[in-house]
Amino acid sequence: MKKIFFATLLSICFFSKLNSQNLVGNIAFSLVMPDEIEKFNETNLLKLEAKIIEVTSKVGIAGKGFYSDFIIYPVVTLNENETLIGSMKNMKTISYDLSLFIKSQPDNRIFASYSTTLTGVGTSENTAIVNAIKEFNTGNSELQNFFETGAKKIITYFDNNCDMLVSKADSYAGMGEYEKSLALLMAIPNLSTTCFNKVQSKSVSIYKLMINKNCESILLQVNSLKASGDYNRSLSILTLIDPTSSCHSEAKKIISEIESKIDVEYKENRNIEKERVYQALEFEKFRLTIVKEIAEVYYAKNPVTYNYYDVLIKKK
Repeated sequence: MKKIFFATLLSICFFSKLNSQNLVGNIAFSLVMPDEIEKFNETNLLKLEAKIIEVTSKVGIAGKGFYSDFIIYPVVTLNENETLIGSMKNMKTISYDLSLFIKSQPDNRIFASYSTTLTGVGTSENTAIVNAIKEFNTGNSELQNFFETGAKKIITYFDNNCDMLVSKADSYAGMGEYEKSLALLMAIPNLSTTCFNKVQSKSVSIYKLMINKNCESILLQVNSLKASGDYNRSLSILTLIDPTSSCHSEAKKIISEIESKIDVEYKENRNIEKERVYQALEFEKFRLTIVKEIAEVYYAKNPVTYNYYDVLIKKK
């Protein structure tokens, strides 16, 4: 039966020399695994997946990351399956051809590939398979080159397609899909310095558009909370409104109204917090932090699924 697979999202940090400099960047990949491999049981599938995750950790896996159109997937083919006749006990030998690919799913472009053969011997077929998986050398320098080659080509892809991606983000924003627009921009790695600088500026612009668009609903929510006497939540929302937004003046008026109703000590604490946030909001860095959080929430609400067999059929 063909199944839809939930991709394991991995944020890869490459500590590699690019342009003669040690740079650190985040390139998100989706690891897509098959649900069956010939003669593998479920435990062996999990062991192979763990091995692939282990090898990615050796090149800088930092944990779960954003959704990505860039996927890593294995192709495992049974090569040999023999019984060795011995004087005391027969032994099973089995070998698999294992290939790993880094690919852009939308345009079916393969950025890098790696192949090896895994061979195992054991008193049973399952033991032989387990031993074959153990033969997967996660410290292989060729695997390091595999990931670095893929990373470099992906960075080039972003550099060459930056204007198209920014235009796509503008299109989403134009349709009111601000979170989707920001999520697209935040998926661009900072190793692509030329493109990353562009999307930082663009993401702040779109964030401001989103705030302006949502100003009315934000103020309605705040007034409702204020009417119910929930001043704490009201102020928490108001102090996060961007100073450049169209509702900032109205927000300041509501803050003054609320502060006139609360005790002096609480007011002083709120003033300190408000001043800290307002000062921070003057810097693009703080806005970008909010943008990143919006992107993370978007991806959490919209988990990616991939069909392994579709990925395999489209392989070039």
